[in-house]
Amino acid sequence: MKTENRKASYRRVVTAEVQGKSVIQSDDLLQDYNFETVPGYIHCLVWADSSIPDLSQQQKMDRHPESVVPGPGGTSLHIVTFPPSSVFEDPSF
Repeated sequence: MKTENRKASYRRVVTAEVQGKSVIQSDDLLQDYNFETVPGYIHCLVWADSSIPDLSQQQKMDRHPESVVPGPGGTSLHIVTFPPSSVFEDPSF
C-alpha cells in the first residue's frame, strides 16, 4: 500500500489589541509530524495551554508541552490528517 507522503505547512497567527488597534503578536510556521508506523497519519499541534490562561499577559507557545492533554480549564488545538481506511485494512499494518 502506497500513500502520498506529503509535508504540510501550517501557520499560527496570534493577534492582540494594542491601544484600540489590532496587531499581529506572532506569526509562526508550524511543524507537522508524520507517523512512520501509520502512513498518511499527520499531526500538527497548533496551541496548548495546560490551565486557564492569564489573558492580561502575552500568550506564547514557545515549546512543545510535556502533554497535549490539557488540565482543568486548559485548551489544545490540533490539526490531524487521518489516513484512508485502506491503510488499516492492509495486512502489513
